[in-house]
Amino acid sequence: MRVVTHLKPWPIVIGILVGFAGSVVLAMAVAVALIGSHVAAGTEPDPDAPLTVAVLATIDIGGLLTTVLGGFVAARQAGVRHTAHGTAVGVGTLIVSLLLYLIEPSLEHPLPLEVLLLVAIVLAGALGGRWARPAVAAA
Repeated sequence: MRVVTHLKPWPIVIGILVGFAGSVVLAMAVAVALIGSHVAAGTEPDPDAPLTVAVLATIDIGGLLTTVLGGFVAARQAGVRHTAHGTAVGVGTLIVSLLLYLIEPSLEHPLPLEVLLLVAIVLAGALGGRWARPAVAAA
């Protein structure tokens, strides 16, 4: 088994921060949209009401897309081992996400879906790194 070496730490940190910053922006946009829909309907928002499947799917898919972006940014910043740097962003994001779940557990998803989403975080980072690889010119 090959040990992962020669990864640049700063691009990985930047990629993780880009992913989480994107998630925060996404969460704020969803919150504004939800509040706006209540204002438009003339109803009072219920903070204890569960989120709809559409809102949860938007948050989950958006969160994965921000991890793809973080993996892409890290790989481009590193300039080498693109997929490995993107995967490292996914692993770092997974670790931070697990720490956040220890602080505030998510009760919105069933456990199997939660596990699937956590695995998808690593794959999303790897995909971003893969997409960052320069195109190889045809000879």
